[in-house]
Amino acid sequence: MKKTIPEGSYSDNKSQEKISKHTRVEGSKKSPIISSNRTVAGFLISFSADPTGEFWVLYEGRNRIGSERSNDVFVNDSKVSADHAIINIRHSVNDGRLLVAISDQNSSNGTIVNGRDIEFTPCELSNGDIIKIGYHEFGLLILDRVNKGLEPVADLEKSKKTSTQYTSPYDVSVKSSSTRKTKPE
Repeated sequence: MKKTIPEGSYSDNKSQEKISKHTRVEGSKKSPIISSNRTVAGFLISFSADPTGEFWVLYEGRNRIGSERSNDVFVNDSKVSADHAIINIRHSVNDGRLLVAISDQNSSNGTIVNGRDIEFTPCELSNGDIIKIGYHEFGLLILDRVNKGLEPVADLEKSKKTSTQYTSPYDVSVKSSSTRKTKPE
């Protein structure tokens, strides 16, 4: 479910921090995902706190992970630092492939990738890697839209701009070249 939240509104009923204009995407029951106009590049998926699963959208650029609500990936966990880690996603200048790396931000409990503590050195990530932060384990799903050829379709973009907005399903104007009589003569 998407809904636009006006600029200067509060992020949710519990938090009193103001946020800029953005779209909220309900990613799971407990953790709404907030996006700006950044390009989606993948997901973090976890079953640690909820057996039905939770997910967080990852975007090209910096994706901050931590226990502060302002992070891109908010994790409510006592072993997660306020600003725990950053996943950075960008395209390589050399060959155009998608580069994904995680770096620990001097957290108290560290960041584990595939069973290995990355310490304070950035670590390149691959699709399917398991990241452990605090008590949470995340599966990483990355989709390189450029190399897969997933681009916007011109006809869809054009139709979005020219489509007529109706206020109700009955608000449809029909133009007819002939006049129809309602009663027989």
